[in-house]
Amino acid sequence: MIAKYGRKLADRIISKIKNCKESPTLRAEGHEKSFTRDRKLTAERIVSMVIVPAKQSLQKRLKDFGERFMSGEYATKQAFSKQRQFVNPDYIREFYDEGVEELIMNAELETFKGFHLTGVDGMRLACENTPELIAEFGCSGPKKDACTALASSAYDLIERVSFDCQIGSYSLSERELLNRHLDRLDMFADERFLIVADRGYPSYDLMETLIDRGFSFLLRISETWTNVISWLDDVNDKELQYEYKGRIHKFRALKIELGDKVEYLVTDLDEATLSLDEAKHVYSLRWNKIPISVFCSLCRCSQYTDVLVNPCNRAV
Repeated sequence: MIAKYGRKLADRIISKIKNCKESPTLRAEGHEKSFTRDRKLTAERIVSMVIVPAKQSLQKRLKDFGERFMSGEYATKQAFSKQRQFVNPDYIREFYDEGVEELIMNAELETFKGFHLTGVDGMRLACENTPELIAEFGCSGPKKDACTALASSAYDLIERVSFDCQIGSYSLSERELLNRHLDRLDMFADERFLIVADRGYPSYDLMETLIDRGFSFLLRISETWTNVISWLDDVNDKELQYEYKGRIHKFRALKIELGDKVEYLVTDLDEATLSLDEAKHVYSLRWNKIPISVFCSLCRCSQYTDVLVNPCNRAV
């Protein structure tokens, strides 16, 4: 269904770009009077440049854009970077968030038994070592001198579109960014989401959080969960319970074969809702490579677009 909805979404984006100067959220704080004079790089052109997917260098993009939309003229990188600073990053984020809202609410996305199969994963992004980026994201490496950000995406495993993207300091954990995803998905109260995540995520605290917030889950656990894995010596599917913070929670532990490996999963769903074979299939979808567009869209929602997008492409 998403392919049929693409034209409607594109029309909405084009309309928003054409009317961007009228938006009260377009201009960055302290630049409320920007985009009032006629320049080569109008607000409409700056916004268009930022939101369009890009694999080329900034200079090549400016040249191609000029040939297509500016009668052969094109702006310099310095001019683009200066004008880009006048655009509020929250306004760029609006394109993404409004698009996601339209898709979830109106595009009739394919689901699994009424659940949006929602994979969650993170990655580190290598950034340029500028003072601004270092102050915002921090550094990694033996000498702590390589500017690095932590990015995360919640994405539809069936339709292959992202529901939410987050970027933060290298010092954050993937679980912290997952909580931000949950905040975003909470907006869709009438929708059901099945969170599918790798073994770096599970904890009893996370399972309690997901249950309390109304999210279902299918999480791969690591070998350190020996107290759970030990119950699966002779069976492949076992209902267990645990006490956490004075409350009793129930979940299922599953043993599946993926390739030549045995993996262990936990879920809050009963067997009637998610059989062992269905759990194996759902989790196998999580193993598909995340589209690069997911992380590039995240970078375009950032105030650091012009220096993050290309490093993002190199990092994957």
